Amino acid sequence: MKKRTIIYLLSMLTSIILVSSACKKKDENIGTPALTFKTLSSNDLLEFSDSLNVTFSYEDSDGDIGFYEADSSSVYIQDKRLSKPDLYYIKPLNPPNVQPFIKGDIQLGLKNMFMLGSGTTEKTSFTIWLKDRKGHISNSIVTPEITIHR
Repeated sequence: MKKRTIIYLLSMLTSIILVSSACKKKDENIGTPALTFKTLSSNDLLEFSDSLNVTFSYEDSDGDIGFYEADSSSVYIQDKRLSKPDLYYIKPLNPPNVQPFIKGDIQLGLKNMFMLGSGTTEKTSFTIWLKDRKGHISNSIVTPEITIHR
């Protein structure tokens, strides 16, 4: 009888721990932006001449994407050929102190694509993510591969 009671108590404790950790994970994701890749303006670009427009959609349950300070970066774009991402500013997508669920599209222009090597073509792709005002970091999205021509 005593053994059964101990086993019952241990199983109840395990269930409580599992349920509370699942709830905590859900709470941690509240307000975290979600991104989805949409389009590229082109997959073939001429070095130093062509720009690349990248469009992606976003959703944010607490609407705090974008910064009021112009020197704060929201969007990170990592060229797979480089070690550090380029940073982009986005103005707030909601008025101050108003934070409803928001969704929409963001289009960024990446100017003057360039090659790092000495060949006649080079391939790359970009990984994109963003950070909101509360410091939540979105999922990362990866563009299709592009070719840069000399």
